[in-house]
Amino acid sequence: MRLKKFKINIFFFILLFLVFANKFDFFLNTYIILKNNAHSRLVYNYGYCNPQAYGFIKDVYTKHNLNKYNIKTSNKSIVPTSEIFTHSYKNSKSSYEILINFNEKDIKKINNKFKVIENKQNCYLIEYLND
Repeated sequence: MRLKKFKINIFFFILLFLVFANKFDFFLNTYIILKNNAHSRLVYNYGYCNPQAYGFIKDVYTKHNLNKYNIKTSNKSIVPTSEIFTHSYKNSKSSYEILINFNEKDIKKINNKFKVIENKQNCYLIEYLND
């Protein structure tokens, strides 16, 4: 009697696990985590240049060796700030700014003097000139 009750409990536990695993895509999510590294998963979710430009920000930081600076990011779209990807309280401010989802008309409206360091799609790394 006790063994039969134990088997029924195990059966319902396994059934419940399979239902929740299917509901929350447990097997697919596990496969994606094992197959892709963290950087490619973040680029897939946050985009290279749109909507939050995780890929562009990481490429700019590594290419121009800007890891010691907190660079301001401005996004034309209404999304959370992308500064969270690289911000650190140990880093200092810089004269650089990353503009996300800006087109050329928007760039020309900027009042301060600057030069464009890098441009890919609608993402820009600019440096403000101190005159």
